[in-house]
Amino acid sequence: MVILSAVTPWLSVYGLSAKRDKRFISQSNLPGPVEGQSLDVDINLVNKCWIPRFLLNVQYSIKSQRTETDESVVLVRVGPRANSEGTSSAKISTHGAHKLSGVSVESMGLFGLFRRHRTFTASDSVLVYP
Repeated sequence: MVILSAVTPWLSVYGLSAKRDKRFISQSNLPGPVEGQSLDVDINLVNKCWIPRFLLNVQYSIKSQRTETDESVVLVRVGPRANSEGTSSAKISTHGAHKLSGVSVESMGLFGLFRRHRTFTASDSVLVYP
């Protein structure tokens, strides 16, 4: 049981790819969100293998000079050779440059004894206007 619990997380993050897209509603035709608005982040996870994946925790953080926020989306199932999408909405309360960390996918084994995570995308930035 322990061996199976150790192998399962490794198999769950192998053969995946992730893509992140940022969305916001512009009020003044600005190229970024306005302070106090929410920033929607769409995450698309693609399973390239024939093995279905279950309970994947997708995480990233938003850092600025004053604050740091951790965001996560739990994807219950990603079918074989299929994709799954999730969206998280973060309310950005300060203006200035914000850095989005890479998207990390974490999988836990049976009983939560072992974990494996893998980072897929590069960090990104967004400029929030006052």
